Amino acid sequence: MPSVTRDDELATCFIQVTQSNTRHQPHTSVIVQGPTKSLAEELRNETVKTISRLRNGLRSGYVLPGNGGFWCACAAAVEQEATALVRQELQSLATTRLIDPLTQLGVILLENAAASDVEDDSFFSRLARVRTVQNRFTRSVLDVGASKFYSRYFDFRSAEYAVLTPKTTEPEGEDDRLSHVDEYESMTSAIRKSFRVIQLLLRIDRHHVN
Repeated sequence: MPSVTRDDELATCFIQVTQSNTRHQPHTSVIVQGPTKSLAEELRNETVKTISRLRNGLRSGYVLPGNGGFWCACAAAVEQEATALVRQELQSLATTRLIDPLTQLGVILLENAAASDVEDDSFFSRLARVRTVQNRFTRSVLDVGASKFYSRYFDFRSAEYAVLTPKTTEPEGEDDRLSHVDEYESMTSAIRKSFRVIQLLLRIDRHHVN
């Protein structure tokens, strides 16, 4: 007989985003967990809503993939959802694993911006600036409502340090070896580890959220 999960048992749900009409169907999975089956399913539904909002923003035509402001908006959106879910005593591996790399990517983008070419512009000062922008996006969501904020009429490019251009070449150190390699590798790592969903959405016209 198939096992039956009681509602008072710890439950885990899987969300899968797949690309359709392709030969190999690239996909990524998100794991959500709740103290009970019903709460885990509720968390799964809320996570699907968050992914769908990001998809709608990407497909609106008003968002640039390299837009630092958009990554801040993504982090703010995920964190806002996570905060709401915490109040419902839901546990989410997915949200915590998404928020930190989103913030990290914002810090790296800010470091690559010309405006941050200041000697005393430390990682922590850039982190504080990123958090300020994220809080601003969160307030904007609350002020105008999520449906309007993520509509095609909202221009994320108006954000502070919005369109950032990564450095095309890495600086050389005094010993002729490349310096700051860790920062560039950390950007790649941040994208690879926790942006597989968004990377997928950037490349495709159609996708399914199961």
